[in-house]
Amino acid sequence: MPVAGKTRKDVVTEFREAEILDAARQVFARRGFADASMDEIAHAAGLAKGTIYLYYPSKRELYRAALRAGLVELVDAVERAMAKAPSLAARLEAYVTTKVAYFDEHSDFFRIYFAEFGNAVCGSSDPYFRDLSLRQVGMLEQAIREGTKGLSQRAAHEAAYAVADLTRGVILRRLTGWSREPKAEKEVAFVVDFAKKAIGCR
Repeated sequence: MPVAGKTRKDVVTEFREAEILDAARQVFARRGFADASMDEIAHAAGLAKGTIYLYYPSKRELYRAALRAGLVELVDAVERAMAKAPSLAARLEAYVTTKVAYFDEHSDFFRIYFAEFGNAVCGSSDPYFRDLSLRQVGMLEQAIREGTKGLSQRAAHEAAYAVADLTRGVILRRLTGWSREPKAEKEVAFVVDFAKKAIGCR
């Protein structure tokens, strides 16, 4: 039964797009952008290649859509978790825990996510990727500014980036197999404790 305000066609379209993006994320993660093919993505999605092109006119557009869908899901999850946290310390923990857990659960997203960071260094990143990445840092910065007294705006800004970078480091170590911890709790606790001490919150 269609969701209120949506037709059956809308629901089918959304479901099919989700199937395509999930398949694309898996193929891009496994093969990389250059070696992935629309044929392989169509096969992974269980659809005809022509159907894929009805939704995404090129491999580049599909790649960007897969990246954006994953990022939106991640940012929304972080925002919800931080909104429920009652203190700065709890918000820091919510940020780090949610991001690390997301990448642990969606390891296929790792390759295209970090490949896009490489593109950002070269100045060729998707602006949408940049904006969503900055939105996450912005959430941290706002939480730090609201939860501390006497910390300058610049210090809050730098602290937010430091927490984001430390979190990304944990994610990278875990997904490349460099971490010695089978579970993320100790690494998350270290980052949160380090951030709390640096910022001066309890």
